[in-house]
Amino acid sequence: MPSSRAFTLHGVRIEICSRDVSIESRLLDYLGRIDGGRAEFHFLLNVTRDPVVYEREAWGPEFSVSKSRYKLGEGRGCLYVGDCVPLTSCLADILRKILPKRGMATYHAACVARRNEGTLIFGAPSAGKSTMALSLLERGYDFLSDDIVFVDARLLVLAFPTEAKVDSMEYYPEFNGYSQEARYIDVLAWGARIRSTAVPTTLIFLRKGSAMSFREIDRKQSLVNTLLSADHELGDPRVIFDNSASLIHTSKCYELTLTDDKRDEIAEVAGCI
Repeated sequence: MPSSRAFTLHGVRIEICSRDVSIESRLLDYLGRIDGGRAEFHFLLNVTRDPVVYEREAWGPEFSVSKSRYKLGEGRGCLYVGDCVPLTSCLADILRKILPKRGMATYHAACVARRNEGTLIFGAPSAGKSTMALSLLERGYDFLSDDIVFVDARLLVLAFPTEAKVDSMEYYPEFNGYSQEARYIDVLAWGARIRSTAVPTTLIFLRKGSAMSFREIDRKQSLVNTLLSADHELGDPRVIFDNSASLIHTSKCYELTLTDDKRDEIAEVAGCI
C-alpha cells in the first residue's frame, strides 16, 4: 500500500506519496514544527525505487543527488531513489520553484534569531555558516536554517530548518550524542528551538583570509555580497534585487574574515553580537 505524508510550508502544501520507499525522515520532523500558513499552492511528490515508474510519471527540469534524481513539473514531481533519499534537496528545490511566484527570494545562508530579530550568515561552502549558527544557538538563539532561507516581500525571513552540516565533528564535543551521522548535528535533539519567521536585523558575510577581522561594511558592498548569495537559477531577478536592497537597508551589515582557526574566532565574535 502506498504511504503518504503531507505538510504546509510557507503557503505550499506538499504531499509526499511513496509506494516502495520509507518516507520517515528527521527532515519532516523539523519542517513539521513550522507554522506553514494557509496553503496557496499544492504540490504532489511521488517517491519510487522503480525506474519505469519514474520515467512514466516524471516530467519537468531534472535534478540529481548522487545516484538519485528527481523531476519537478507544475504541481507535481517524481523522486527516483538510488543510494539515498535526498528529501532535503528535493523539498528545497520545490520551494525554490514555487516561492518566487509569491514574491519571495531564495538565499544560500544560515539564519538564527533572538526575540524575533534575525541574523543571516552568508558565505561559501565550508566558510563557517553552520559553525557560526551553532555558536549563536549555544547563546540562546532560535534556529531557522542551516543553509537556505527565503525572504518575502514583507521582509520576513522564512525558515527551512534541517540538521546542521559541519566540516568535522572533532571540533564539536559539546554536541556529542546529538550527531545522527558524521558531519550532521541534530539540533532538535540538542534542544534548539525552531522559529518559523524572523525580521532580519543583522547580515554577516564570511570570508577567508590570513588574519581575523570583524568590521561593519557599507550598503554598496553589502548589496553585492547579498546578490552573490541569491538563487538566480529559479528566482525572479526583480524580486531578488528588490528584496536584497530592502534587506541591507534595514539591517546592520558586517564582514567577518576568518583564518583556519575559525571555530575559536567565531566563538569570540558570537559573544559580541
